[in-house]
Amino acid sequence: APTFPKGSISAGFSQVRLKTATVGLVEPPTDRRPYTVLSIAFSAADDPAYLEQVVLHECIHIAVASTGGKPHDDLFMRMSDLTGLAPEHRD
Repeated sequence: APTFPKGSISAGFSQVRLKTATVGLVEPPTDRRPYTVLSIAFSAADDPAYLEQVVLHECIHIAVASTGGKPHDDLFMRMSDLTGLAPEHRD
C-alpha cells in the first residue's frame, strides 16, 4: 500500500476547481505545488453513503497515480473491485 508523507495531500470541500456536474477531482503535485489537491463538491455531503463513494473514487485515483490518459483504465477498475466502489460511481 502506498504511504503518503505528512502534508502531501490537501483535501476539502470546494467548488472552485470543479467543472460543472463534477463532484470530485484529484490534482497531482506539480513543480509549483508539491502536494495533491483533492476537491469534493459540497453537494456530495448531502448523503453520507454517496460522499463515501465520491471520496473512495478519488482516493483510487490517488492510489493508481492517475496523471492523464484514460482516467478509469483497467487498473482503476481492478482497484474499484477490490475496494468496493459501486459500479455506478466508476465514471
